[in-house]
Amino acid sequence: MASIRLAAFLTSFAAAQIGVGDLPNIAGRLGLGEATAGSFLPSGSFSGQHAGADTGAAPAIDAQALRSLPTSSGFKIYVTGATCSYLLPWQVQTQKHWSGSGFAIGDRLIMTNAHVAHNNQFVEVTKQDGAQRFEARVLVLAHEVDLALLTVESDSFWENVEPVTFAQSLPELYSEVFAVGIPLGGSTVSVTKGV
Repeated sequence: MASIRLAAFLTSFAAAQIGVGDLPNIAGRLGLGEATAGSFLPSGSFSGQHAGADTGAAPAIDAQALRSLPTSSGFKIYVTGATCSYLLPWQVQTQKHWSGSGFAIGDRLIMTNAHVAHNNQFVEVTKQDGAQRFEARVLVLAHEVDLALLTVESDSFWENVEPVTFAQSLPELYSEVFAVGIPLGGSTVSVTKGV
């Protein structure tokens, strides 16, 4: 399985938004069973020069580190939905379309942000290397931590998908991290490096 260490989940979820001690409670809420506090960060390690150490410019991404990133684990998520009116529940707002990114975490599960999957009526997912959209189903929304779990029933979708694994600890302060995901308006996986 591909292993990476990120300061943020692929979907821009910052680990700093919640305390490490809260992670086991979140695991239970997401239906992932028992977990240790460190089991929710993608694992692996990329060490290197701190960005801007001597020159003031960020160093180039190491080709070997780039090849080891789990780009096949990232997906683009397309959502069609409408906002509900809590004051006038019989009225449905205009249907809209939006997108986000997510990543495979094993057991045919995709993790994304709750704000991506919220108010959905129809969800589709595409793989990094394909244009075919696969229908997805939202299993869990956890608005407190802005996370959601989706699944895709199609067996062909899961072919050649390597789920990310979770680290046992947070990255050290000032360590180099990579964020892998599909940016707003993008159609392919993008890699961002930072400290």
